[in-house]
Amino acid sequence: MKGKNLKYGENNLESQTDELIYFPINEKMAYIAYSLGLSPNQITLLSTIFQILAGYKLYTNDPKKASLFYLIGYLLDGADGILARKYKMYSKFGETFDLASDVMTTLCLIFIFFVKYVKKEHLIFIMLITLTIVHYSGLWFGLTNAIKCLKNHGHDNFYKEKKKDLKSESGLFHCIYMTYIKHTYKDYKQNYPNITLEEMYKEINKLRIFGPGNMATALITSLYFAIPIYK
Repeated sequence: MKGKNLKYGENNLESQTDELIYFPINEKMAYIAYSLGLSPNQITLLSTIFQILAGYKLYTNDPKKASLFYLIGYLLDGADGILARKYKMYSKFGETFDLASDVMTTLCLIFIFFVKYVKKEHLIFIMLITLTIVHYSGLWFGLTNAIKCLKNHGHDNFYKEKKKDLKSESGLFHCIYMTYIKHTYKDYKQNYPNITLEEMYKEINKLRIFGPGNMATALITSLYFAIPIYK
């Protein structure tokens, strides 16, 4: 897939499964959506609906359908961004809606998974693993945005740039979006207070495994093989 249509513009910043599996599918889905006259926000809404359905199916003890719905939702989530970038359909609301819906639906899905599928004796262990994965996934997000910001603006404070760029926006999605951006920026600076661009690329190469495609694949697999503790 061409780098110009990638969210961060470079293959070596993206997770391996995104680059090799999901992005080529997303490209085709974006073309179909454009041919049908659909907007990126409509695709984001469809993605959100499928992820909500995934949560509902998980709650009703149907993890295999939950896995399928989440997969469809993730594919749509990748297609909306490509549709916006490739066909010049970007909007500030769409940017906040996209990330905020991802955060809300994924957190809800993880919560349902813990409540219904994790036995009490394994709760602390699995929670620690989950928090570790979330932490490193957030660091990947922080580093990729810091690299993009540094190359575009000469500094790595992507929170400052996003706050300035989206100052005209408001509402729930904007609030969730900026909260996540602020948190990931703070976490990034705590872990990398003084880092050069060359060092950023070295670190991101280590953290690519925690990119969204790999994390989605892990979650989809976990959902598919989940065994309900309530029968």
